[in-house]
Amino acid sequence: MTDSYRVTVPYSWDYQPELNPLRAHLVLLRAGFRPPAAGTACELGYGQGASLVLHAAASPVAWYGTDFNPAHAVAARRLATASGAQASIGDEPFASFCARGDLPDFDFIGLHGVWSWIADTERETILRFVHARLRPGGVLYLGYNALPGWAGFLPLRQLLVEHAEASGGQGADIVDHVGEAMAFAARLLATGPAMARDNPGLAGMFAALERRSVNALAHELFNRDWQPMFFSAVARRLGPLGLAHAGAADLSDIVDRLDMSATQRRLIEGLADPMLRQLVRDSIFNKRFRRDYWVKDPQLLSAAERDAAIRDERVIATGAATVLPRPLSAALTLQPDGPDAGTVAAVLAGLSARRPRRLGDIEEGLAGRRVAPLALLDAVMFLAAHGLVESAQEAQTAAAMKHRTDRLNRHLLEDESLGEADIALASPVTGGGVALSASERQRLRALHYGQAPARPPAANEQSRPFLDERLPLLRALQVI
Repeated sequence: MTDSYRVTVPYSWDYQPELNPLRAHLVLLRAGFRPPAAGTACELGYGQGASLVLHAAASPVAWYGTDFNPAHAVAARRLATASGAQASIGDEPFASFCARGDLPDFDFIGLHGVWSWIADTERETILRFVHARLRPGGVLYLGYNALPGWAGFLPLRQLLVEHAEASGGQGADIVDHVGEAMAFAARLLATGPAMARDNPGLAGMFAALERRSVNALAHELFNRDWQPMFFSAVARRLGPLGLAHAGAADLSDIVDRLDMSATQRRLIEGLADPMLRQLVRDSIFNKRFRRDYWVKDPQLLSAAERDAAIRDERVIATGAATVLPRPLSAALTLQPDGPDAGTVAAVLAGLSARRPRRLGDIEEGLAGRRVAPLALLDAVMFLAAHGLVESAQEAQTAAAMKHRTDRLNRHLLEDESLGEADIALASPVTGGGVALSASERQRLRALHYGQAPARPPAANEQSRPFLDERLPLLRALQVI
């Protein structure tokens, strides 16, 4: 992928829902921008290729991508072949890939994490590529390590890298010394250094990293180039390219008013400068990773156009609950400036049949409630932020993709090389992936082999949630 990105071990199997172009629709509509009809998409630094191939299999979008690691390309091509999806999967460095003359213009370009792990010269290469290849109205997804959240960890990260290099880890070989460096850092923290005392969150951050695989740590912490950034620094790089911030791809960042105090909300609402507003929000939550959608030369919708576009959006219930859980209802009731609890509950009830529905049809069925389309959109985004709702494709599109997702999902269920990893399966309904735990994967494998899990009376209570809740949902999403 790059000359500066020196880790050559495979990255962990990882699916990122933010790379689904359909997911961006709700965010863009809330910002008043026209969502593009995605026909072409590109992922730079696709890792094992899970996101790229699941989205290529589950939607009619033509996907392209490159990654520095040939082993990643082999794994991604294997997935694409299993599904029958048409995806152009390369293993070129960014410089050569971005200079290719045979690439189309793109409606969507995505990078998850990569922005933080490469040299600034390569970020410039990516910016030139986005400027040249992203169509007007097209979406850029950027996920990156953020400040101020990583600020307190910077000294310990430097110590980890220095220890690994002092132990003989240079270039690609540094991965062999990740474990030693982590163990040393643990011993240091156990001595109660002032660094940890003055930064109370440091021990918790390190404990979370200790639970990650060595391969993931090698990629995410031990590169020569590792640069978390403030939102404003990123915005100043993207603004001259005509890229406007549409909103957070992590929808919980959009509805996080429920997590802020009234004083914090008033402070943010009093700020006119959009970059300053984001910095204050990131400071309130000590943001460590940002996921954002940016739009190139955005096409603004009139109020009537936006209302019509909102009504045309299709969504489906994707959580176990079709009745608004009590904690969410209580939280909404306590925050009067958030979405209306009654509207949120009514929208979720309107999706209880677990079939995709137009928001306009849900609006008409709200039992006499007069709900403006923007309020309806806020209710949907609140539900989506809590994993209860997702955007859905047209029925004919889902039907056309079903043979590909069936092939891919069968392959993923039967692939012994995945071991006990958590994975995602493809849904032709959402055009994206559905996360699956290792135990759920085992149960679905049994179903595929014709051995449906038995449930004797009072025998296997841990299977009950899967059989009664999870399995019907997977069927509704046409995962199986």
